[in-house]
Amino acid sequence: MEIKVDHEFEMNIPPLTNEEFRNLEQSILAAGEIISPIIVWNGTIVDGHNRYHILKDHPELKYSVKEMDFADRGEALFWICRNQLGRRNLTPLQKKYLIGLQYKAQKMSHGGDRRSAAESSDKNDHLKHQTTRQRLARGHGVSEAYVQNCADYAEGVTFADSIRPGLGKKLTTGEIKLTQGCVERITKLPEGERGPYIEKAVAGISALGEKRKKAVSKKPKRIIKPLIDDETAIALQTALEDFTATWEDIFESEEKWVDEHQALCVYLIGSCVKSLEMFNMMYFADFFEDDD
Repeated sequence: MEIKVDHEFEMNIPPLTNEEFRNLEQSILAAGEIISPIIVWNGTIVDGHNRYHILKDHPELKYSVKEMDFADRGEALFWICRNQLGRRNLTPLQKKYLIGLQYKAQKMSHGGDRRSAAESSDKNDHLKHQTTRQRLARGHGVSEAYVQNCADYAEGVTFADSIRPGLGKKLTTGEIKLTQGCVERITKLPEGERGPYIEKAVAGISALGEKRKKAVSKKPKRIIKPLIDDETAIALQTALEDFTATWEDIFESEEKWVDEHQALCVYLIGSCVKSLEMFNMMYFADFFEDDD
């Protein structure tokens, strides 16, 4: 069977790090075969892109192919997203992107926004899409508004990747850190303005990064003894990133809620700040003291 790679399908697979890819390759070479089958739909890979790339470099390896049966492309995309959302090493942005794609894929599978001139048909179609959002929201433990926010973000990433190939994965992995609002705005611009907007946004981020590097390089270097082990540091970093992403989502997608509960938001943020200050005093009080 001839195996094909679909760019859109592959883009929806969160990439492995270089180390993860090398470990996978070494594991496969040690076994002498690709144990897990490459899963395809009509000969196109829906799961196993990394294994396929290793196979191309090592054609002597034994491998197997499992054919899936999907009704259409939307159903195949939905399956890919659901399969990838089961991974544990997703960044908050990768998860948001995949949830957004799930919503888009399910609409594709249902035939998109088919509307007739009749008002009653329009209402029924609207209810159908509401049900889709409710089902996804319930499945992921989030609000319907968050699902729609994910869909807007995913659409922006897709547009960005179509204009500048490879940018989509850099956005969802955080290699290029555009704000989620910036990414979502791409879809609202006229087609002719999207390319210049993306190039300007990426150039601005790159310039800011260089400015920060220069500022850091001018600071005197200090030899600092590690206070916590790498595993704990990663856990703390992950917790802070999740906290930040959650509040970004609240402020971006729940504007009405924020307006109605300003006092509660201020209280919650204040409590988090106090907790961080207490954590800092308990464990790192001496870390930031200047040497006399």
